[in-house]
Amino acid sequence: MSAFTPRTQRTIARTIHITVGLLLGTIVYAPVYVGAVLIPIAQFVGIPAVIITGLYLWRQAQVRSWLRRRPSGPTTTAA
Repeated sequence: MSAFTPRTQRTIARTIHITVGLLLGTIVYAPVYVGAVLIPIAQFVGIPAVIITGLYLWRQAQVRSWLRRRPSGPTTTAA
């Protein structure tokens, strides 16, 4: 089990989501010479972070139940 309560997890995810979203907005409206350096970072780090945190905020209960699930026993394959 996680030491964080669902409320704390939601607050952390929301903070990350808003912060990264603001940084992406800054990159979009930055001057061209600054944006050219930051665009690869935004593409490979920022956008996936916003997508993951957004999905987590949207489906938090399902994600938590999916992560909580454990295999019921040893899994073996028949030869």
